[in-house]
Amino acid sequence: MYLGKARPQAVPLEAKKVTGFSPCGTPSCSFICEVDSEMSSNALTPQSARAFADRWISAWNRKDVEAVLADFSDDVMFTSPRAKSVVGSPRVVGKSQLREYWTRSLSRIQSLRFTLDHVLCDGDRLAILYIAEIDGKCIRAVEFLNFGPDGLIREGEAMHGVELEPA
Repeated sequence: MYLGKARPQAVPLEAKKVTGFSPCGTPSCSFICEVDSEMSSNALTPQSARAFADRWISAWNRKDVEAVLADFSDDVMFTSPRAKSVVGSPRVVGKSQLREYWTRSLSRIQSLRFTLDHVLCDGDRLAILYIAEIDGKCIRAVEFLNFGPDGLIREGEAMHGVELEPA
């Protein structure tokens, strides 16, 4: 199951792995995209997936909720284990509720820094793996995002790992 739905039947894919530099200059950042040649032109390419992840990381590092929300549909469904303590439910429905969740979350945070680690894409699905430094604590996290035919995110899920030891 992927975000509560059955995964579509597998079709032959062409896998491409590209290694590049993260926004902080770390050469370990890489991304893998599986490109389905039969999918619509809406399918993510390695270049569009990386560009999106770079913009997403940059917007979060600026704490610019509106820039992050610009890529979400009005009726988005977003799931995060942390949402329950902020808005009362782990499932957030609609852009306005997502705005409330993220705005309230950011108001509780003194310092925030995301560093891109890895990007995975498969057709209209994207996973952004990153290190989140929040108020001096580091965790590995991932955001799973599903794009609709209009190019906007219609469904997302955040997962957070355990606290990482300082480097």
